[in-house]
Amino acid sequence: MPYAADRAVAKLQVTTDLASVSKLIDPFGQSLKDSFPNKLKSLDELKADVEADKAYCAGIETPKLDRFGGLPGSGEALGLKKTGFFHVEEKSGKSWLADPDGNAFFHLGVCGFAPDDDYTYVKGREGIYDWLPKLDSEYRSAFREGNSDHFSFYIANVIKKFGVAYDYESHAMRMIERVRKWRFNSIGAFSPTPKAAFPCVAHLPINEWEGVPRIPGAHEVWDPFDAATKAKIAENIAREVPMRASVPMLIGWFIVNEPRYDELPRVIPSLDGKHACKRELVAALKAKYRMVEAFNAAWKGGAASFDEIISSGLAVTTEAAKADVKSFVGTFLETYFTQIEEVFRQHDANHLLIGSRLQPITIEDEQLCRITGRHVDVVSYNYYTFGVDTAALKCYHDWTGGKPMMLSEFFWASPKDSGLIGGREVSTQQERGLAYRNYVEQSAALGFFAGIEWFTLVDQAATGR
Repeated sequence: MPYAADRAVAKLQVTTDLASVSKLIDPFGQSLKDSFPNKLKSLDELKADVEADKAYCAGIETPKLDRFGGLPGSGEALGLKKTGFFHVEEKSGKSWLADPDGNAFFHLGVCGFAPDDDYTYVKGREGIYDWLPKLDSEYRSAFREGNSDHFSFYIANVIKKFGVAYDYESHAMRMIERVRKWRFNSIGAFSPTPKAAFPCVAHLPINEWEGVPRIPGAHEVWDPFDAATKAKIAENIAREVPMRASVPMLIGWFIVNEPRYDELPRVIPSLDGKHACKRELVAALKAKYRMVEAFNAAWKGGAASFDEIISSGLAVTTEAAKADVKSFVGTFLETYFTQIEEVFRQHDANHLLIGSRLQPITIEDEQLCRITGRHVDVVSYNYYTFGVDTAALKCYHDWTGGKPMMLSEFFWASPKDSGLIGGREVSTQQERGLAYRNYVEQSAALGFFAGIEWFTLVDQAATGR
């Protein structure tokens, strides 16, 4: 933390008397200081919920759907094809996602089908919890991968409720039945694939922890000009994707989550020559200007040679410089999406490539949308909002060349009557449901949406995820 010219390091020491910390969280993971409807009061009440759940689900009538969750008879009425896999079609000026039986299917997915985002960090603040079990106990499965620092009160409550250790397959079976009652028909992002037959999405195996490095300063973006990175992507996809290429329940593959392509105009010029994309930028500038003097005049620089600007950061201040960088970012993105599309199609010709789950700050770029639209089957957009901006959605859709879209992440919390925080807040669970209905119906009515994904199945813990 360099905070002064004469001091390179700052040392901070924080001390807390944990013995005097007030208890804030009860044994079920609820706030001790807050009251709200349906707050759990006892273990007996929790166990009684087993039969109450069964009665609740049995009392909900659901519409008749085909085996994939599509609308029976709609394929014949709309003239959709039966291909054996999920696919998109254009009919009468609208985009339709069709299921493997050829019926219309609006992807109503739920992200985070496993309760991964309910794990909360307990190390160093154990004093605020009224109860925490030991790792080596009947609650071992409530700790993330045997790490005593990360604990899930939700999973601990499941263990208390059913009297057995948590396992994902049992959880998924219960939850598939439950979300079907709520009219969801599929599993969304960030979810393990259960053995049960239920439509789902997948993620390409090209994450940083899977050996695909990112460009520093550009969140979740790799360098498509780097030969080693390109080879690693091809290796991972060739290893993982073919084994699921013939699975009918798989809707499609996301590329990455919330990459910041919008950071590239700032980041690429700032890099040094260790990065292939910086070398490619300088090569493009050399090809355009030929003489370094012409480059200096356009960019208001003072480089002695093009070799000199490979290793140093470039100040992008003139209109000519901004235009050159924008043009190169276009080349970068075209190379990036061509690369991923080609290697993906080599190993899976059956499923949809469903984009990069863009954020608002990223999708508001016409050049990016046009390039993306040429290479994906569905454009995915993580759109958190209170009001749906249909004009903006239509604009993005036009920019992508009319590609179907998916609103791949959104959420509202209602902490006043649930005690659970996180995300944009509404006042009640009823308002939460109405906000969901408004969001889904307005987007679906536009005629070019293939579906949505709610984030997440299990609300995050009271003490954060």
